[in-house]
Amino acid sequence: MVGEVNKTMEKICSLFDYGNLDDETKDKIKNIAEKLINEENVTKFYFKPDKDLHYCSVKTINTLKEKYPQMGVFMILDRGVIVLMRREIDLCDKMICPKILDHKRNRLSDFIRHIWMVHKSDYIITCYNTPEKNVLRATKYAKIMKKHIFYYDELAKTT
Repeated sequence: MVGEVNKTMEKICSLFDYGNLDDETKDKIKNIAEKLINEENVTKFYFKPDKDLHYCSVKTINTLKEKYPQMGVFMILDRGVIVLMRREIDLCDKMICPKILDHKRNRLSDFIRHIWMVHKSDYIITCYNTPEKNVLRATKYAKIMKKHIFYYDELAKTT
């Protein structure tokens, strides 16, 4: 029937991580992820590699793998990302390089990756107060695309 949501379809959530997070915030992220896994059939979590990030939300999501073996964590790469640190490789189940990112790395690569992640995702977990311009732009795009957004920082709100 038109308009019905297919509850059996797996869903995707993108993580836009920024900075080092306190334990209370990590618990919020874990609770959001568990709710998405249990109630919304989210089975995939996407994140992007970044040398300046602490990957706190990704590490928090990874603590749920034992309880929810059906879930996976995927690193979204572009062709220009060649050198990855062991800690980044250990965080993911699989690395994905979308065709749109299969080009020589340039100043738009991160922005394109964020937009691709938003487009493929049903849900976004992000930080409301971030100095990262591409995260802000991707969050605005997610609002336009009517994605469900969870903010994990002190202005925590859900749209």
